[in-house]
This record gives sequence, structure tokens and C-alpha cells, in this order.
Amino acid sequence: MRRQLDLAVEDFITVDVAVKDERVCGLVGKNWKPGIAEEVRAKTLTLHNATEPAGTAYALTKDWDVEGIAMTIGISKAA
Repeated sequence: MRRQLDLAVEDFITVDVAVKDERVCGLVGKNWKPGIAEEVRAKTLTLHNATEPAGTAYALTKDWDVEGIAMTIGISKAA
């Protein structure tokens, strides 16, 4: 997704992840959120159950299937 937005490796991003599995969302948020944010160079990483509204428009939004778990990820270059 970063490549699709033509972002440089050192650019920071804002990320919103809507996970369509409440249990997985809770586990990822509790255990891996800081590591994921660091790995993708996210200034902010919002992780929530897919039933909650994202609340922000992103430069690129895509639907993903990660090991059978549906999620929608939105990213923008951080200000």
C-alpha cells in the first residue's frame, strides 16, 4: 500500500485497521499493536472491530484477507 501511494521508506503514515473478528482484533491490539506500528512506521495506528466507523478518509483503503480474517486497512501519509 505504501508503494501504491509512492511513499518513501522513511515517510511516516497514519493507519486505520478494521478487523472483522472481534477476538482477533482484541488479541492484536493487546499484544502486537506497538510492534506493528513501529514496523510500518505509523505515527498513529487505530485498530478496531469492523462494526465501528473509521471516522476518517484515507488516501488509500483496501480490503484484505489475512489467514481467513477479513479486514479493511486505510493509510495516509502522516502530516
